[in-house]
Amino acid sequence: MGKDKISLKAVQGRAQAAEYLEEFAKSLRAGKILIEQDEDSLMLCPPDVVDLEVQAKSKKGSQKFSLEVVWSTDQEQQAIRILPVDDDAMPVKSESTIPAKKTTSKPSGKTKN
Repeated sequence: MGKDKISLKAVQGRAQAAEYLEEFAKSLRAGKILIEQDEDSLMLCPPDVVDLEVQAKSKKGSQKFSLEVVWSTDQEQQAIRILPVDDDAMPVKSESTIPAKKTTSKPSGKTKN
């Protein structure tokens, strides 16, 4: 049976954790990531372009490395078109299309002094 969310938190050896990440990398390259836990499964299908966030922290007595890969499942993609303009301010026939990334503004929570 499929679920919308599967979570894993476990203590593992470094080699086993690296193997898990290597399998994730293979699945990401293939464009299909199947996550299974007991009887539950979740299939993820990342597109060719994803958002990647990496964080590393080192505090007294502990260190942390976080990797987050996010993508949109929207089928409709907006595009930004760039049209060359001639001297008469009329668009020229050729154009370049660049997929647009939907962005949302997040408050930083910081205030300027």
